Amino acid sequence: MVLSHETRLANPKMERINVLMGTKKQPAESVREHQVVLNGADGLEFLTLVDCAFVYAVRKSAILRTVGVVSFHRRQEIQRRVRAFLGLG
Repeated sequence: MVLSHETRLANPKMERINVLMGTKKQPAESVREHQVVLNGADGLEFLTLVDCAFVYAVRKSAILRTVGVVSFHRRQEIQRRVRAFLGLG
C-alpha cells in the first residue's frame, strides 16, 4: 500500500516512496494487533495482511503494478494503526 502523497509520486526526481507491505494471509494465520486485512472489496484476489507497524522506503521502479484500491473504511483503519504503532498519536 502506497503512503506517499501524489505530488511525490508524480515527481520523477523523487525516486523513493513510502509503502506498507502486505502478505497473503494463510488459512490458519491469526490477525495480529498491528495488521489490517484487505480482501476482494479492495480489489485483491486473496486475503492480505497489511503490516501497519513498519513503513518501507522503496524505489518507484520496484512497484510493478497496481492490484487494487483500498476502501475508505480500511484506509481509516490503516491510518489509526499506523499512528498507534509508530507513536504518532
